[in-house]
Amino acid sequence: MHVQRWDRSTEMTRGGGRILERWVDYGAGRLAVYDHGGEGTPVLFVHSLGPCAMTWNYVVPHLGAGVHAYALDLPGHGHSTVDPTDASDGWRAVEAVARGLDLDRPLLVAHHLAEHMATVAVRDNPDLFRGLVVLGGEFLLDTEKSREDIALALDPGMGEALRTRFRLGYTGTDPDSARELVDALVNDSDNDWLLGEMRRGLRAEVEHSVHIEPDGSWLHKPTLESVLAYFRLPEDSPLLPSPPFYEGLSVPLRMVHLRDGYESVSPQEAAIVAGHPMLHLAYLDSTAWPQYDKPQETAELILAVLEDPDRDDLPTTPEQAAALARE
Repeated sequence: MHVQRWDRSTEMTRGGGRILERWVDYGAGRLAVYDHGGEGTPVLFVHSLGPCAMTWNYVVPHLGAGVHAYALDLPGHGHSTVDPTDASDGWRAVEAVARGLDLDRPLLVAHHLAEHMATVAVRDNPDLFRGLVVLGGEFLLDTEKSREDIALALDPGMGEALRTRFRLGYTGTDPDSARELVDALVNDSDNDWLLGEMRRGLRAEVEHSVHIEPDGSWLHKPTLESVLAYFRLPEDSPLLPSPPFYEGLSVPLRMVHLRDGYESVSPQEAAIVAGHPMLHLAYLDSTAWPQYDKPQETAELILAVLEDPDRDDLPTTPEQAAALARE
């Protein structure tokens, strides 16, 4: 075990290349960004709340050398050294990485709970990003439901359940107890439906998310406080998820719904998407963790969108996906 942290930034990828850990100043600290190398169009990956940048390690090698891939640790996660204070730290961190690394209009790829922050980032910075792909998110079209979801996330009982279930913010005094935490989370994942196919890379993610000090004490990130910060959005905020929220979107957004995802696309949402020039659907036959369950198929979908963010020949239903698979 590394004395200060598990550092997976030297894991081999792309046929012999190495992942380079880079840093972008943000607030009072720094954001950790993982440069996977490659030539050509940049793709910037954003993990959901709770996981970390390592969640993309199985997808990136399937993108090929024609893509330059980057993945960041959000504030409060992984190796990033700054904590979030409210929801705005999500999209501001994404913007900071794109600007700080001088990326040339990257395609943004986000997973599940990173949907809102990624959408704000591309909506407010149409010249900074070329498009957005969201894996397993949802179109947030019901204002009242958005308020209810935020209230539920901030409910003390729900927070405590999440903290104990995923050991958010757990601490210890020696490396042996850190190893025990990692083993316990990986073993518990067998019986946790929320984790599903994530188990394939869970150990690497948890190890990356345990910060160990020189004296052996450690902290498992994120803390519950960091997770809840991303739900702190004023009720009267113009950025509250709702139908008007999407009106200013001028960058293509591709929402990828999944066979066993946590969210689904309703008929109402599909109708709104059909009438919006920047909103697009796609379907992937996967669990809620396509980066582990179907990494190659996930990469192929990203490459297809990268070729043409507005393309209309991607499957949007299970039946269309099955028909294409038979061809």
